[in-house]
Amino acid sequence: MRYLLFYLLFLTNILFAQTTVQIAKGWQLMGLPEQLNDMRLFNHKDVQIIWSFDAAAQSWLGYASDSTVQTKITDAGYGQLSSLKPWQAFWILSNNTWTAALHTDSAIPTDPLNTHLELYRGWNLISLPSKTVVSADFFDEMTVWKYSDEWQVHSNTSLPFPSINEISVSEGLWVKSTEDQTIDLNEKASKLHTFESEEAMLEYIRSMVKNHRYPYYGYIDDWSIITPGDNTDFSSDGFSDPQTTIETVSDATSTNLQEEGVDESDILKHDGQHIFFVDQENARINITSFTNISAGEYTPLQQITLESGQNVSAMYLQNNRLSVISKKYEYHILEGDPQKFHLDIYDVSDINTIKLLTSTSIEGDYRESRMIQGKLILISHFYPQITYEYPTVYPPTTLCEDLRVQMNTIAETTIVSCDFDYCNLPDTPEYREYKALAQDYTDERCYQYNYDENGKAWKYDYENPIIVSEHLTPKMSTKDKVVELLQPKTFYAPYKMDQNADITTISTIDTADGNYLESISFLGSTHTYYASLTSLYLVSRQYPIYYHFDQYREQQTVYQFNIDGALSYTGRGFVDGRMLSQYSMSEYGGALRIATTSGNSWSTIGTDNALFVLKSNQNEELETIGELHGLGKENETIHAVRFIGERGYVVTFRRTDPFYTLDLKDPTAPVVAGTLMIPGFSEYMHPIDENRILSIGRDADSSGRATGLQIQL
Repeated sequence: MRYLLFYLLFLTNILFAQTTVQIAKGWQLMGLPEQLNDMRLFNHKDVQIIWSFDAAAQSWLGYASDSTVQTKITDAGYGQLSSLKPWQAFWILSNNTWTAALHTDSAIPTDPLNTHLELYRGWNLISLPSKTVVSADFFDEMTVWKYSDEWQVHSNTSLPFPSINEISVSEGLWVKSTEDQTIDLNEKASKLHTFESEEAMLEYIRSMVKNHRYPYYGYIDDWSIITPGDNTDFSSDGFSDPQTTIETVSDATSTNLQEEGVDESDILKHDGQHIFFVDQENARINITSFTNISAGEYTPLQQITLESGQNVSAMYLQNNRLSVISKKYEYHILEGDPQKFHLDIYDVSDINTIKLLTSTSIEGDYRESRMIQGKLILISHFYPQITYEYPTVYPPTTLCEDLRVQMNTIAETTIVSCDFDYCNLPDTPEYREYKALAQDYTDERCYQYNYDENGKAWKYDYENPIIVSEHLTPKMSTKDKVVELLQPKTFYAPYKMDQNADITTISTIDTADGNYLESISFLGSTHTYYASLTSLYLVSRQYPIYYHFDQYREQQTVYQFNIDGALSYTGRGFVDGRMLSQYSMSEYGGALRIATTSGNSWSTIGTDNALFVLKSNQNEELETIGELHGLGKENETIHAVRFIGERGYVVTFRRTDPFYTLDLKDPTAPVVAGTLMIPGFSEYMHPIDENRILSIGRDADSSGRATGLQIQL
């Protein structure tokens, strides 16, 4: 049972927060996530003694508010404990359970990116210095002991104790380090690691779902896998004659691509002769030709009929293969709309006999895709689902039950119109006894309990849920087999566990025959996607984001994966601010350029429009090797970005449109090469050649109010 309950109350209209810590009766090993410069917090009638361990000197320190006890501690040769660092744990002996109120300007450190654990060679008595949860693997090869009703251990050797699965703020730890070292908690917690076994991987996912603040408790019915039909023929009855000579055109535009050679999805594709376009309203894909359109013939040459309720999300056409990604309407009473999308690959080499080669069902939600030389790269999200039941527990104390009986007795003879946990009665003699009891009822937190028909207090044990059913990992059904997309050695997860339990999976399909190739996954939600010929970059805005009453800091995480050959994880990095779209990123010369905006135009701290240049190193990190800040005028934000070779183009706006040209020849020292002030703003920029940019946006008046469409060259 976990004895510590932290309540972090963020009050948006005041400049401080309060954290309350419930300290249990008896001995307890714990820590506090903030600096204590003195020990006044523990000058409490119920505190007998506190012990901590000075790892640098490998000696004990003691504190007691009773001067007689303190004298005995120092006379015995122990040092006096006079302060506590955020990462310093301690043993405390209390006569009764009591609540300590910590008044602080924030429960988050002033510098949230500089939260450190100091470890010395030998044994260390520590706790996590900020409000988070990490897996025990955070400490790598070190031996770690944790006590909560019983001892638990994290160790490479086999010991007859339960293993530590997770470590939370306020939990005290014994950690044995082989060297003096300082660990950056936030930097280390965000690192990705794989797993030694399927059991360890699944246990990690279970813990993530349990720890997430808003876990999804869904009911999992039968996640049926649809077996695809093979070689379905689509006859041409009722369509225009496909035997007409079809000419190839050379001056037709295709899907707008950010990077040459990296195909992006569309709902209209052509191969120079035939045009394939989606008709969502009538649930079909129509096929016509440039020849027919030129001749004024608009009746489709051929059609592919979709299922009722099937909605096409993306489509590709390469090497006589039409790849269609869609969501089919499926609804189960218990399950609701399942996490599932579909990939159908058609052989369109002969327009007269279009055949369905493969139909694949993939668990998860489709997010994005790319195609390079016939290899389809799919990005999907999956949300692990667990159905819990919570056992009921009866507390050992009868104090709340006694208070409730006394209050009910008074209420039977006195008109009392208030709840047990809230009573706003006049301060008159007939109500004073009841009000005193009601105050005790609140102070003892009796409102946390339910009461049965016999007046016995009970509550749900949310710390120890019982798993009724679970669906933790996504699967793919392709042809006649089912594939597990998550594997321990290719599933990357952070040590930080108190975040959304989304799983992002990258899968590759050979569209020539529809065969599944491989997958790689990581735990984290992603929102923006960019691909070069060799790398895929996925951006998450969920971790880490820090809020502070005096400052607001926003960061995004960038994950890089190699897609040139076998899938592999390259590394991750961080940039301040938020990106506008995929065009905010571009890879050139092995470096990734990113344009971001921090802050908001309406905030008191203003905005910062910046460029960051990241490059992977040997430690699975995307290291910032160059940056440029201060683009735009005061409180302006980025509205358009485009990178072309060694140049970058950025448009910021609030009232007028500063158009910046960036010189990126030296990735370690990007500079502004030129600035153009024009009214309105651009929302999209398209390269015409190396010296001309076409911009599409809005015209605006002197106050910044948009007035109409604007196209500029």
